[in-house]
Amino acid sequence: NKSGWLQKQNHSTTFSGKWKKHWFVLSEHVLYYFDSPGDERPRLILPMDSVRVGRSTENDRTLQIVSADGFSTLKCTKCLDNGRMELQTYKDFIMRAATKEERDEW
Repeated sequence: NKSGWLQKQNHSTTFSGKWKKHWFVLSEHVLYYFDSPGDERPRLILPMDSVRVGRSTENDRTLQIVSADGFSTLKCTKCLDNGRMELQTYKDFIMRAATKEERDEW
């Protein structure tokens, strides 16, 4: 199990390139992220089966999660503000650690 603060790049086209800090937890092949460590409900649940994690070419503190085959979308569960859960797909997830060493720990 691993947990800690990482920044996640926003997927929205309106806010493309913006980074937001989230509390991430990696537990038993599932990645969760929360607004803060004490939150009971994750904002997003991403199964880590059939994914590939690599270093992004953008900077040496960045991680990128893509599908294992490089073509499929990532399927995850997003927890909406109204309490509902919704299946969503994304091309990738890009996260940034505070340091290169922290990135390597993830």
